[in-house]
Amino acid sequence: MSAAEVIAQIADLPEAERKIVERALFRLQHPEIPEEIVRGFEDCEDGNFVEMETVLNEPPPERLR
Repeated sequence: MSAAEVIAQIADLPEAERKIVERALFRLQHPEIPEEIVRGFEDCEDGNFVEMETVLNEPPPERLR
């Protein structure tokens, strides 16, 4: 299978599947980046984060106290 065929197949994937492939490729291209950092990037891309101002100025939710 050629690179062009692989790229074409990736382009035809649904968005969720393409994201999985992109993340796997990122890990392969950047093995020097610790896994915790990569997961942090992914969490941020997925919208799983809290703004720093919120962390510094508001009490945590009851479930985390």
